[in-house]
Amino acid sequence: MTTSSRKLSQAKRLMKFAAVGGFCLLLQLFVLKLAKSHGSSPFAADAIGFFSSAQINFVLSYQFTWRDTARLRGQALLRKYLTFIGAASLSTIINASVFAAVQPSTNDLMGVVFAGFTSMGFTFLMNHFVVFRGSRRPVAQVRERVGFDSIAWFLPAYSEAANLQEFVPEIVSFLRSLGWPFSLTIVNDGSPDNTAEVSEELASRYSEVQVKHHAVNLGYSAALRTGLAAGLETGHSLIGFCDADHQFRIDSLVPMLQEIEEADLVLGFRIKRADGFKRYLMGRGWHHLNCLLLDYRTRDTDCGFKLFRREVVESLLPRLSGEYATISPELIARAQHQGFATSQVGVEHYPRPTGKQSGASLRVIVGSFKCLLKTRQTIRKEVRDAGARH
Repeated sequence: MTTSSRKLSQAKRLMKFAAVGGFCLLLQLFVLKLAKSHGSSPFAADAIGFFSSAQINFVLSYQFTWRDTARLRGQALLRKYLTFIGAASLSTIINASVFAAVQPSTNDLMGVVFAGFTSMGFTFLMNHFVVFRGSRRPVAQVRERVGFDSIAWFLPAYSEAANLQEFVPEIVSFLRSLGWPFSLTIVNDGSPDNTAEVSEELASRYSEVQVKHHAVNLGYSAALRTGLAAGLETGHSLIGFCDADHQFRIDSLVPMLQEIEEADLVLGFRIKRADGFKRYLMGRGWHHLNCLLLDYRTRDTDCGFKLFRREVVESLLPRLSGEYATISPELIARAQHQGFATSQVGVEHYPRPTGKQSGASLRVIVGSFKCLLKTRQTIRKEVRDAGARH
């Protein structure tokens, strides 16, 4: 991720934290007044209010402010909560100490506000560097997982020479940090720019990188099929991909690797799509149309960040026939209809660093719609035939 993108991400996180903190501060004031009305001292009422609002703070911080972190369950979530409560307890002590120091010389409202902002600053630092940090980059934990020991990653690329030069080294560095055997395949889909030359140069620089070339532009669907087939050829136990336009960060793979332990495939969904309003509307319309016609459920059909167990690709790849933009919905629909367990993970999405987006031409839109209707007929027939056999 570029420096400017990282700064923008942290600025957004800080604004979200401020919004959550402001809400919790109002809640704290309400509890304080309620506790005082029942006979509590100002000191005790403030402590009760702050600790009560901290519980709401945890939920909002987990689901809103740090929503891009790994989705946790069971004991992992409990440990995260207990860590948060420990940090909240320290914040309560700071809050109470500041309140006790300033309250005698001012009113309760000003005392709560002053103490609240002081403790909120401490809380943000604790959340960012301690409480939620572990779920963003637990590479060491992933490295120790059993059941999977290798991964094949690929990048479908069309005129992405400039983005590949920055993105590929980041991916190689990250995958090396896992300590697993891995491969990274660049699928050059007949790019008219120098994507082919840049890809070959990257392959000569990194032994784990290989390139698959299409002599002419065959489209996104063909690029995905080539990449999935290349993943199977490696023999690795996991296969995944992300778009080559550098709108994702590769460490979003961490929570996906955690989810794949209990799922057959993990689908990324863009927490906030970093595209123009027109493209956003087109994307949401296409998403809902696909869910309706192909009868599946997911949050973001076309998010170009997905991870599969090897056996899922072995089962799905021979059946994939969709062209244009239909391959992603077809892939998800077939997986769900075949009973594969699907999980979803939120991933950050950033503005494209260089180059222009493709796929919104009239030819692609019309072709995708026609292919969608054909895919619907094919899948419904397969489902009926499977039901008849049983």
